[in-house]
Amino acid sequence: KHILFTGAPGTGKSKLATIVCEQLEQPYMRVTASANWSAYDTIGGYRPTKTGELQFHPGVFLQALKPDAKWLILDEMNRANMDEAFGPLFSVLAGDDVVLPYEASNGQPVVMTRQEQHGEHVYVMRNDWRIIGTMNTSDKATLFDVSYALMRRFAFIPVPLPKTITPALMTSYLHA
Repeated sequence: KHILFTGAPGTGKSKLATIVCEQLEQPYMRVTASANWSAYDTIGGYRPTKTGELQFHPGVFLQALKPDAKWLILDEMNRANMDEAFGPLFSVLAGDDVVLPYEASNGQPVVMTRQEQHGEHVYVMRNDWRIIGTMNTSDKATLFDVSYALMRRFAFIPVPLPKTITPALMTSYLHA
């Protein structure tokens, strides 16, 4: 499953996500969710070129899949309305292929799939590709709820506050 580290601010969730990728020698791309995110930001959409033509531009999820797949560290996931921002990614995370309502510059429909295919219009989510998310559980008033549809696609791992704060712990935080 994809992973979602949860906990209060300052517990090291983002650092832990980075360490997981580094320890597994996985290249990664790190982004921070925003309240104004939509499927355009995460999946992609048309953007005008310098000549005024519209061309498909991939969002952060598709960028993480090409040219060389990188795991996606998605900080502060619940700062965005992820149900809206994930859009068709829900289906791909469930194992289905999705044809997006866009065309690549080669005229082919943009496709997200779990099966190995090639072409500028194909984004393959391999079985070993992962999203590692972080979620702040403290600022409930300023955060979006996470739906069951999203929750069931992630393994939730709580990252608690330290039980005791010692000089050695403070030193390790200062030099991290």
